[in-house]
Amino acid sequence: MYKKRIMALTFVFIFMCVAPALASEVSPFSDVPRGIWAYDAVQKLAKDGIVTGYGDGTFQGNRVMTRYEMAEIVANALTKIDQANAEQKAII
Repeated sequence: MYKKRIMALTFVFIFMCVAPALASEVSPFSDVPRGIWAYDAVQKLAKDGIVTGYGDGTFQGNRVMTRYEMAEIVANALTKIDQANAEQKAII
């Protein structure tokens, strides 16, 4: 009985420590696999609110972007310009 409690508490402790780290690695888009070359960039842009993807939870990275979509990305980036450093401002 005592061993089961210790094992259960250990499992809960490990889960509480590991779950947040695993959750931060999950892509916000269902079609952006972790091993793809642009994964880190897409993650950062999504986290910063620059790209939002589509309503179905996809990014559709192989799709041609429209001018409307580009306008949204530029507008989102410009709303963050006050928080950017000099290097980031030069890129924007």
